[in-house]
Amino acid sequence: MNETTITVVGRLVADPVIRQTYAGSNVTTFRIATNARKNRPGTGEFEDGPTSYYNISAYKSLGANAAISLHRGEPVVVTGALEVSTFDRQDGSKGSAADITARQIGHDLQLGCVRLRQGVPPERGRWGFRPAPVSDRCVCRDGQRTLRVDRPGPRGRHHRALRRCG
Repeated sequence: MNETTITVVGRLVADPVIRQTYAGSNVTTFRIATNARKNRPGTGEFEDGPTSYYNISAYKSLGANAAISLHRGEPVVVTGALEVSTFDRQDGSKGSAADITARQIGHDLQLGCVRLRQGVPPERGRWGFRPAPVSDRCVCRDGQRTLRVDRPGPRGRHHRALRRCG
């Protein structure tokens, strides 16, 4: 069976939800919304096209990292296998749903900055993992974007450093 690979750029409709499958593995699910912006001929103004919604499922470490990293309203890029299904609505009409099993997920860096913490496995918790404390994040300070970094200092104490990020 051939599968259709698709890349979708959009925004999260709600925070990711972590669930457990019948087999006992974790799956993270979320929805993204996307629409095309088109330039009107003659006026030069942009208008939004119709909105499309996609249901995303991410398994194993990809799902764990997505649950930790993604939040409602954030811009994301998702690549994965597309499956379109049809269903009957309560009013008798037909509907369709687009489901993507994600292979790669990331933030859309045209609209913000992120910092990757590579090789840090999530701690074990109720769902098999829980987010580690956030130590690096972009903050606005006096109109400038800076990166607040909490680093271990001498004798186990933490100190803060501010660094420009963008």
